[in-house]
Amino acid sequence: MKKVRILSYILLSVGMVNCMGGVKANKTATAKEKLTEERKVQPTYETPKLLDTTYKAYLLPVKEVREQEGELTNLKALSSSKYRSDYSYYFSNFVYFDFSKKVERVIFKNKVKILNYNYWTIDTTRVLVFEGWNKDTNKDGKLNADDLSRLFVYYVKEDVLKAYDIEHTTVLDVTPMVGTDLIYVQLGEDSNRDNVFDRASEPKKIKVIDVKNKEIKDLISKDNQTLIENNLK
Repeated sequence: MKKVRILSYILLSVGMVNCMGGVKANKTATAKEKLTEERKVQPTYETPKLLDTTYKAYLLPVKEVREQEGELTNLKALSSSKYRSDYSYYFSNFVYFDFSKKVERVIFKNKVKILNYNYWTIDTTRVLVFEGWNKDTNKDGKLNADDLSRLFVYYVKEDVLKAYDIEHTTVLDVTPMVGTDLIYVQLGEDSNRDNVFDRASEPKKIKVIDVKNKEIKDLISKDNQTLIENNLK
């Protein structure tokens, strides 16, 4: 049987949030928003996470923070609520370290917002799997949970990052299929193209990623999909 090793890190709460006080009475809302836009964004480094003792492998998560604490920012987390904080709830990048080979790699070369990540060893293939956003699908000028999410897989040995971008879908679930070389991916389909997935009225799709050839494909054959669809008529 193929072995699957799983190490997961999921952002489940909105930390570093201060919902009380700190707003100066002599500043208008417009002035605050303008000051927020002008403030410089800086990387802030989180605690390195041990991935693999064999390779002495660690992952350093990176978030972002704005200069000058205490001003009002509107950073969104897992809901549409607004919080007072200068601290981003999303990961903006990661640095991979393999101390056994003296390797240091920045994972993302372009702007992303990542909600959660997993480290899996599937048989002998080591992968880092990220869920997040790299496209402003709703055209509001921001990358956040209001956009359709994407899946990114970093193949550690080959030093290859691959984005699996299935148009008009959002990622709902990702899980390795034990005993195979496959990663199960559940996607929500934005059927009406309004850039929002409605669980009550829009369908879910099932894909799998073969980590050996790095390809994504349907789990169910076309013939069986047709059979299932015809049974619904």
